[in-house]
This record gives sequence, C-alpha cells and structure tokens, in this order.
Amino acid sequence: AMESDQPLGFVGLVVALLVPVAVGRPDLATEALDELAVDGLDVAAVGQSDALVGASLALLQDGQAPRAAALLGRMAGATEPEAHPSSASSLALALVATGQREGVGPLVEGTLASPRATYHDRALALLAGLLAGVAEGDWVRATELAGRVTELVAGTQDRLLQTAVAAVIEEALGPEAATGPRLPGVPVAGWRTIARQALGASPLTAS
Repeated sequence: AMESDQPLGFVGLVVALLVPVAVGRPDLATEALDELAVDGLDVAAVGQSDALVGASLALLQDGQAPRAAALLGRMAGATEPEAHPSSASSLALALVATGQREGVGPLVEGTLASPRATYHDRALALLAGLLAGVAEGDWVRATELAGRVTELVAGTQDRLLQTAVAAVIEEALGPEAATGPRLPGVPVAGWRTIARQALGASPLTAS
C-alpha cells in the first residue's frame, strides 16, 4: 500500500486507472484500485463518478464482471443514460458481460441519444449493443453496430480506442470481420476479456 500522504492524490489515482484501461492492461491498475478503495467511494460526490467508471472498466477487463456491475449499480445515474452517459455506457458493458442482456438496449439507445455523451461513451455503448447482439445470435444487428462503431472511432484521433474497438469486433465477429485501423504491438487484452465474458468464453489472462 502507498504511504498515507498519497503522493498521487485523488486525480492522480484516477489517471492511474484510466491509462491502463485505455490500453487494456488491468494488471497495471490494481495498485490504484486498492488505493482508491472503490467499494467505499461516494457515488454522488463530484469527481468520484469518474473514478467509479474507471474502476468498473478495470474490473471488467480483469474478468470481474459481477463486481463491476455491482459497483456501477450503486450509481443512480447509471440507469439514466441521457443524463449520465459515461456510467450508463459502462453499465451496459457490465450487464452484457454478466449475461443480463435485457437491460442493455435502453442504456445503449439512451447513451447514443444523449447530448452529453462523448465519442468514448458512444463507442462503449455500441460495443455493448454489438456484444449483446452476438450473444443473442442477432448477426445482422451485430454487424450493423460493428460498422457504426468502426466509423465512429475512425473519425477521431484516438488510436487506442480504435485498437480496442477492432479487438472487440474481432472477438465478437471473428478474425475475418472488417475492422478499422489499430496500433501495432498493443494487444488490448483487457478489452478482449470484456468481449469473452459477454460471449461466455473464459477471460484472457494478461501475459
């Protein structure tokens, strides 16, 4: 554990969570997760919701989907996607990863409709919808959403998110699926683990 003076501070700890999540390396987020004491965070406090969303994505990437879903379930805003698209899109991923697909549709549609949603929120929502479609055998819907999310992230400069999206599509639709550009040498294993939980396979262990 870190010393009580917390050299990183709260914002630093959130960054220490979000960077590993972006590259899909949840093993690099464990120290920040422990230090943040995520289960005790005040879900209503300003700034703490970012920490909770980051923590839940790190847990999802680590194969701990039920814990991630429980964490997000404590946030009242997570079920109000128009007002809170960040937590709602993460909750959609957590629900599909725990097999609770019936709640995913409204979260996905609400996030996509929200004027407050960032491209990152929209991408996560589309990935959740895509994974739910594959898990339900709706290949037409899954392929349509794969095209939409690929097009969305292609319009950004976010190479890491493009790589994560490509990896999830590959897990969901197979290696021959059309994906956008990706960064070489960035395996984004944690994003693949989210997909594999949603599709019922065993989580990847980070090598």
